[in-house]
Amino acid sequence: MPSAEEADHPPTPTREARPPRRPGRLAGQVWIAPDFDPTPEEIITAFEEEPDSLRRPG
Repeated sequence: MPSAEEADHPPTPTREARPPRRPGRLAGQVWIAPDFDPTPEEIITAFEEEPDSLRRPG
């Protein structure tokens, strides 16, 4: 397969470009139930910690 420089035509994008997302589009349409439980600290810590497989020795 020729490189982009060698091709007869410019590369074509695989999807149409989307407009940038607008923050707040769903303001007032999303709610959290009053009985929603807070996330336990141990769960938050587990998500924030670096996995053992990615830790550097030392």
